[in-house]
Amino acid sequence: MVRSHQQSREYIRDQLKSGTPVFALSRPEGVLLLGVGQKQSKVFEIYDRHAFAALGHPVDIEKIRQAAIEAAHLEGFNRSAKDVTLRRLISFSLSGMLKNAFEQVFAPPLIVESLFAELGDRPAQDNLVRVHYDGDHYYETSGVLLAHRDAQAEREAGEWIRKALGRRIHSRAR
Repeated sequence: MVRSHQQSREYIRDQLKSGTPVFALSRPEGVLLLGVGQKQSKVFEIYDRHAFAALGHPVDIEKIRQAAIEAAHLEGFNRSAKDVTLRRLISFSLSGMLKNAFEQVFAPPLIVESLFAELGDRPAQDNLVRVHYDGDHYYETSGVLLAHRDAQAEREAGEWIRKALGRRIHSRAR
């Protein structure tokens, strides 16, 4: 039996139901990444100014973490440490990997919702990126980013945090 993309989405959403949220917050002191819950750590340093947080299956989170580390180190080796950017890591490595895993017909998809952060020289230069299980991604410009198993709860929590911090509620895709 061949599964459809809709079946994959439903399966992944069902598998994520037990996941606990992760948050990213750009502050003058740096970028805060926080995983809520009592299970294994879900927040990791990737490379120099880059970090990763996720909810999902631990094995799949580890696959994404390892892929991000390998891509960052390869980029840093082939170019320079300053050339390692989230835009390049997400666009040229991770997004394609997730898209391929999602579209595989006879293999299970990766069950992971991810946040990536890149520390800039100033908070306005910090980059926060949400990467979905199917490789779709967007860049958040308000300085607040969440990944939650429930889209409505994610929106509400994001709005509450932005309001509490006095941040504009604005995001744009890049």
